[in-house]
Amino acid sequence: MTETQQLGLTGRLLLWMVGIATFGVIALLPYYLFMQFATDYVVHVTVLSCVGVIALVLVVATIFGPLRTEPLSEAADTGAGLRFLGLISNTVFIALQIVAIPLLVIELILRLAGRSLF
Repeated sequence: MTETQQLGLTGRLLLWMVGIATFGVIALLPYYLFMQFATDYVVHVTVLSCVGVIALVLVVATIFGPLRTEPLSEAADTGAGLRFLGLISNTVFIALQIVAIPLLVIELILRLAGRSLF
């Protein structure tokens, strides 16, 4: 018999919620935004940022939460978990620089002009 760790109830619920959120963001959200006469840019940015947030939730749940497959002590002993956490933090920081900060600046400029991006 294998020693594969099974997901608990919270892990299964989290995967179901992430699956439903992914379906809603990818399949339904663009159509809703287009029905509200949103521009292509707004639709693309909104969908991509929502997908990024879902991916971040999965990464955090895999490292620290109910989707973790090995205890944190074992990951810290080998150093693999810390290297992976450093890689993820660098990726998130770069994504913030490339995506979030320019969007905030654009939103600020549009707010000063009396419009809004979202």
